[in-house]
Order: sequence, then structure tokens, then C-alpha cells
Amino acid sequence: MESKNNFKDENVEVLNIQSEYFRQKKTNINKRSSIEFLSVLPKCIVIGKPVRQSELVYECVNTHETARLLFGSLCLLFFHVAENSDEYAKFKLDHIADRFPKFTEYINQHETTDSNQYQIIKSFETYLVEKGLSNQSVHSVFYFIKEATKLDVLGLEQVEKIKAICSATKLIPIETEQYPLDKWFTEITWLRGVMSAKGKSSVYKRLASPKLLMKSFNLVVSEIMFFLQKVSRDFTDTLKSNGFNPEQLSIFDKMKSPACRNANKLRVLLSSISKGQQKMLPEHIDLLIFDWISESVREKVNARLRNENELIKRNSEKEGGDLWFNKGVIFDEKFLEQLFDHLKDNQAPYPVTKAEEICFYWLNCAQTVQASDALTLKYSDFVFHGSSSRITHFSCDYYKSRAHDFKFTDSIDASSHNGKAMLNFLMNRKDSESLLSLNRNNVDRASSSWKGVLGRTLQIAFLPFVENSIRQEIKHSKCSTLFLDLIQCLQTWETMKSTSWVKKQKEKGLPHDMEAYRKATRYWAPNQWFTGSMIKTAAVHSDSLNFRVGTLVNYNSHTPETEQSDYLSSNNQEHTNTVGRMMRLVMEDIETVAYRPNHEEIESRLKERQARTELISGTTGKLESLNLSNQEEHDSQVILNDSQGDVILVVESTETVVEFLHYLEQAKTHYSLLANRNPDFLEKHVLPTSEWMDDLLTYRFSKDIKTKGYEAYENYKSMLPPLFFSQLGA
Repeated sequence: MESKNNFKDENVEVLNIQSEYFRQKKTNINKRSSIEFLSVLPKCIVIGKPVRQSELVYECVNTHETARLLFGSLCLLFFHVAENSDEYAKFKLDHIADRFPKFTEYINQHETTDSNQYQIIKSFETYLVEKGLSNQSVHSVFYFIKEATKLDVLGLEQVEKIKAICSATKLIPIETEQYPLDKWFTEITWLRGVMSAKGKSSVYKRLASPKLLMKSFNLVVSEIMFFLQKVSRDFTDTLKSNGFNPEQLSIFDKMKSPACRNANKLRVLLSSISKGQQKMLPEHIDLLIFDWISESVREKVNARLRNENELIKRNSEKEGGDLWFNKGVIFDEKFLEQLFDHLKDNQAPYPVTKAEEICFYWLNCAQTVQASDALTLKYSDFVFHGSSSRITHFSCDYYKSRAHDFKFTDSIDASSHNGKAMLNFLMNRKDSESLLSLNRNNVDRASSSWKGVLGRTLQIAFLPFVENSIRQEIKHSKCSTLFLDLIQCLQTWETMKSTSWVKKQKEKGLPHDMEAYRKATRYWAPNQWFTGSMIKTAAVHSDSLNFRVGTLVNYNSHTPETEQSDYLSSNNQEHTNTVGRMMRLVMEDIETVAYRPNHEEIESRLKERQARTELISGTTGKLESLNLSNQEEHDSQVILNDSQGDVILVVESTETVVEFLHYLEQAKTHYSLLANRNPDFLEKHVLPTSEWMDDLLTYRFSKDIKTKGYEAYENYKSMLPPLFFSQLGA
């Protein structure tokens, strides 16, 4: 039951209970064991600012003791989180408040009795399902009520009652669909239009292939991580060579203002690396300036450092006023603590930024390590291969908490992009108790802000030196710029964050849900960044096979012969049923897989090849991407500047038509033999290539070129060499 300011008496009661609750908390702040539980639980709650702009009242009119206990527990948890907001995430209070409308509506219509009181939460699930709603809300209520049992204000009997209800409640699991990284990008619907307008339509279409996305993702993240490592080491070694003593910064500790302390310390550090016997590389200093200096004065600070001028506290009015130092996000206080520890003790590891840790976490998720376990990896979880002088490969052999078993990843080449970056990190941190200091809030619940550490980490890719290095590696590795271009498009075009929009809507008393935000904002931003689970799922998809050969293992104490003669007989009904089920599966598998080509794999390979194909027109000489409309065609200069290392160039010419027709004719001729002698080659190469060639001939080549090509093929086909000799074993 919901109303606005209609219950004066109830409001007084609610405020009395709230004040009593807060009074006990303040009085017994340091006496946890002596807090007395409330004799009366709240049966009404007023929710206003800062959660709601206008006050809303929710009242429990159900008179049964158990119903009031659950409603009151939810109210008490809300009071507790509101009073201790610093200890919880910002969205926690909103999340609890959002549960009251449906739960109050349900609890007031539920006929609670002593016989059904232990099924009251399960009945809430049934109530929601019958109304066609998701059971997400009941899972949240269930979690919050369990959490309320930890509050000191509930009595022992009340806690035991709630625990008994929770034990008797078996909810239907929330149906979760797989959510890979490529889906996170495709749901940002405006990305496609913007990238097409910028001549990047062919790049965006590569998003249809998780394999291409993950290859691009691994390269970009590895390059960011490798650059962070070089900057960290250069920064440390420069200070060490110049004899920098961390104690000289202690004079600023007496300053009352944290901003002044921070600005003075960073000023001294920047001066120390730009003067003296050794200097940091300019591109490495650029990253420090990017993190520490406000955007409006970065060029000025950079010029001063290059000219070895002092970074004085106040510049002349002609130069634009004060220098403003930001609080470090990448090179933060924890990084500086590690840095000073290394300067005092050479045996200590090099300092590691939180951004480098995030990259290491992402790369492990890209190796299909479970996201929750990737945060807790230790050096001992990695197995190294090679000689005593050089590591050539390494892999991760870790304990998967959900499976309660050990799992291992594929081996990583130590000379590859991600191999070099990850190995450097592991060698530097091998003596540390834990590899990462991250938690789930840092990486999997991070708000999609460019000011946070995750957003700043991605922005490193667009520093001039780093971006140039990444694009060169993309060409060298025959990779795509897909991930880099997607992030750059997000950074350039998104207009207003959801948090800012929601705040303005709340002030006006207007709808502020995500659906309304996306409708009102043309270039909207996701509420949160992509997570490790999304990366892991995309990595699995990128390397998945529809069929994998398994092994049958006999775990019994007797031999397989004894199993067959004595146990696997018609007297064993379970065995008979199992044989029947297995036979049906085997026959279905033979019918649909063994004697038929894998259509999904053929279609996947075809789409991937089409996404990479650029056609050089025989009439205009221009480059044209496949599946582009007239509005999306661009001149060759635009496409060439796109610099996709994995592009397949096809010249629209008579010779190409002859080549395609000959390949298709040979494929038809030898199809049956290939199916018997080399089915894998037929399925993975001949069929996708034939489909790709046929599509080009049918829909892409001009009529004049095809006419000339068909005439030329009829004249020369008797002289063309036969194909597939080696594949046929001839």
C-alpha cells in the first residue's frame, strides 16, 4: 500500500522508531555486544531524500507476527544502510528502497497463518510469477532479509525465526543468459550509425565474430599493460639514479589540506624526473601528466618540464593562473607507497598501478579463467615451461571455486603480446602474497566513467605514442582495430552519463529509469563497464567447437570385462534405460552431425571472411566493403587509412572470375571424394570458400565483368590445372 503524506500518525510512529534505532546505534557505537534489540518492529516506513525527491509511505497492515517481522527487518536494514552509507555502495540504499512497493503490496494481501508462515517468501515468488513478473525482486528481498539477521537490534528469537524461514525457502534460480563482450557493445545501438558515418562500417561488422573481437581486445590490452610496466620502471629507475629521497616529501605531511599535500608532492616528483643526471622518456612523462594534471594546463606543464623550468605554485597572470594538480587515479597514493618502498629497498618489487592489475585480470579472463577466481590468483597457480635460462610458455592451473576442482588454461606463448606483459607482471610480483589488490567493485561493478581507474586505463590507448604503437602492432599481427575503434567511438561521442541524467530527473520528479534515459539521450552511455565474465564468455565463444571428443573412464573397482559380463545385462533396468537413451543420442548425432556438414561453422567462417573482404571495383577502381549501401561507400583513400591488417582484397576482374569459376567447378567435381577422404578440409575450407566466391560472383561483380569472365573461362578451362590433388591423396 503506497501513498503520499497521508499517514500523520503512522509517520510519527515511524520517526520514533527511526530515532530510537539511531539513538541506540550512537549510544552503543563501541559496545556492539550491549546493544538492546527493539521491542517494537516498524510496520511503516517513510522513504524520502536522498532516495526519493518526495516522501513515500509504505505500511504493513498484515497483523500476523511473521509478516510484520519480515517487513520490519527490511525496514531496519534500510535504516542501517542509510546511517552507515560510507560502508556500502551508493546503489545499495536505492536497491533496498525499490523492493518496498511490490513486497508491501504482496504482504498486505497475503493471508499469513501459522501453517504457511515458513513459506511466506516462496509464496511471494509465486505471486510475482502469476502476475507475469520476474522473480528477481524476491531474490533481492530474500537476500536483504538474510542480511538483516546480522543487525544487533533484532532479538535472538527473531533471528532464529528468520533463519528458519530462509532454510525452508527454495527459490527458482534466476534465469541468466550468456552475456559476452560483443553483446555489451552491440546493445549500444548508436555505435553502428556513428561508425558507419565515419567510414568504419566494415570495422563494426567484425563485431559479429567474437574471434576477431577477442584478438583485437587481447592486443590492445596487452599493449596498454606493457606500456604501463615501462613507465613504472622508468619512473622508479629515474628517481633512483637521481638520488631521490622519499623523506624530503615528509615536510608536506603537516599541511591541513589534502589537495595542497597532494599538489606539492606531485610537483616535487615531476621536477625530480625532468632534471638531474637521468631523465624519463618524454612519452612516459606524458602518461604522468595525463593522470596528475588537469587537461587545461597539460601542455603548459609539459613545456615547463621540457625546458627544465620549476613548476612553481603560482604562474604569472599572463600564463593563465594557477597550476591545478589532480589526485592520481592511475599513479595513486598506493602506487607511490610501493614506489617509496622500492627506493628504500632494492629487493622490493617494482610498483604496480591498479590499471596494470586490471589489464592482468582482463587477460586472465580472456584465457577463460572464471572471473571470480581471476581476482584471487596466486603466483603458485601458474606453471612455467622452458629452460633454466628462458621461459617459453606458461599456463594457469587454478582451483575453480564453483566446480570445486582444479582447472587449467591453454599454454601462453611468452613471446606473444599478452605473454610478454603477463610474464613481466608475474616475475615482478612472484614474492607477493597475492597478485592483485582488486575487488569486484573495481572491475565488475565499475560505473562507466572516464574519470575512474577503469576508464582511465582504456584512455591510455589514445595517448599519441601508445595509439601509434598499437596500430603498428595491429598491422604486423594482421589483426583488426575493432576494439580500439569501439572504445574511441564511445569516448568521443557519448554525451551524458546515466547518473547525471537520473539526478536531474529526480530533482524534477520525472521518470528516471534506464529505459527513459536511453530514449531521452541520443548518445547514451552504459550504466557500468563490461565485466570479466563478459570477457570470459566471449573468449569461450571465440574458441568454441560444436563437437569435442570425450573419454569414458571406469571408476569402479572391477575391470571393464566384469562390468560387461556381470553388471551390464537386461536384469539391470537402469543400464537398459541408459543404453536406450545413449542409443538415441548416438543415432541423432550420426544423422545430424557425422554425415552432414556443420552448417553453423560454415556460416561463421563465411561471415568472418565477408566482414574482412574489400572489393576493388573494376569500373571505378575504388575499394568497396561488402554489404555497404550507396551511402556507406567511400573512396579508396578513406578505406586505406582504416589500416585493417586482416583485410582480404579482391580485384573485380576477368581473371578473378575465371579463377572463381574454376575453383567452383573443381569443388563440384571432387566433392564426393573429398567427403570420403578429407571431410575436415571440405567442411572447413572448400565449402566456406565456395560460398564466399559464389556470393561475390552473384551479387558483387558487375554484369560486364562476369560476361567477359564466363567467356574467358569457356575458352581456357581445358588448359587449367586440376585442384585438390594433395587433399585427395592422389
